[in-house]
Amino acid sequence: MTPPVARVDHLPDGTAGLCFLLFADGHGELLAIGPSTRALYTRPEPFVLAIHVGFAPGEGYPYFGVPLDVIADRHVPARELWGGLADRLLDDLLALGVELEPPVMQARLAAIDRALAERLRAPQRYEPAAAALARSAVARLAGASAPIRDLASDLHISDRSLRRAFAAAVGVSPKAYARIARFRRVAAQVASAHGRLAELARAAGYADQAHLTNEFRLLAGVSPSAFARVEATDHLRTACPMARPRQAAVTS
Repeated sequence: MTPPVARVDHLPDGTAGLCFLLFADGHGELLAIGPSTRALYTRPEPFVLAIHVGFAPGEGYPYFGVPLDVIADRHVPARELWGGLADRLLDDLLALGVELEPPVMQARLAAIDRALAERLRAPQRYEPAAAALARSAVARLAGASAPIRDLASDLHISDRSLRRAFAAAVGVSPKAYARIARFRRVAAQVASAHGRLAELARAAGYADQAHLTNEFRLLAGVSPSAFARVEATDHLRTACPMARPRQAAVTS
């Protein structure tokens, strides 16, 4: 069996997710992961398996049934949102034991997929107002920074309506999401910048290198140069900046 994993690093990304953690003694946890606005560096109880299903920004609210700003920067036991469905899913996952063979892994993923499908069939599915416009704004902000007022005008809604839509459907404000998206784009390039941080900062739309450094300290908790040296975040720097809907990531 793969040795237990003892550290988890997570950068802010504006996405929500569902996470199953399996521990060596056979117990486990099922957590709703809210959109993060700051980096998380933790050393949890060592686990042997983690299955994370990520939802693209603006896509997770039907599965959680609450405005996503309610769980922003939080890890919430899934049963607080799902009740008995979460208990049944966790029981099904734990019944498969701690084996990591492909057939067992497929059975775990199938159980999670069934539970997610059941959430979508809920008779009173949560659907915040202007969620579709929030997703349109996400697509715009993921590719390039834009003044929020101009973005709201282009979508034919007020700034206030856009903020409300983002709070419910994405879990963070439009301004926060734009900062996170720009940070993620730059974070993917820092390791290969080779001392050209001032040039990288200008290209990304930061006022100067000091502005870039300040954003890294606020969002990642470290300077850009320190971030580039942290091997534990290599997979975060090279991954797609924003998760796709229902993208399952398995760590073992």
